Amino acid sequence: MEFEQTPRERHMHTHNHYVWLDVLKGLAIMAVLVDHHALPFAKYSIYSVSTFFIILGFNSYNSMARRNDSTLLGRLRSCQSFILFYIICSVIYLADAGTLTLANLYKSIVFFSASPPLYFCAIFLQLSLLSCCIYNLLKKIEQSSLSNTLR
Repeated sequence: MEFEQTPRERHMHTHNHYVWLDVLKGLAIMAVLVDHHALPFAKYSIYSVSTFFIILGFNSYNSMARRNDSTLLGRLRSCQSFILFYIICSVIYLADAGTLTLANLYKSIVFFSASPPLYFCAIFLQLSLLSCCIYNLLKKIEQSSLSNTLR
């Protein structure tokens, strides 16, 4: 007797979904929380942020390969909601600090300088945008090595 797959199961089988990666990402997120709350066992989670960003790069690569969209505009589209989140957080932080002006908001958005608590936003966006350059470079190297082997 065969069971019909759910849409999520079909998606996971057709789009190279790695469940173990989701588990590792969840553990990395929990370890980051442990780091930020300075719990007694925080010293064991020193690689949590690095692990999270490595997984981000892997997911970013797979996303670009799946969508066949490795342009900077494509990456901006995929980060659209996160950019909005960053802008809202910047407005809240600057307003709370009493330094909310149009000039300060512009600086915080362009230079990612709103506040130390939002440092991860800058890293996330920069790596997301840089990932399309790295992806295209890897594709060119791959094409170049293929064409050299065919000669």
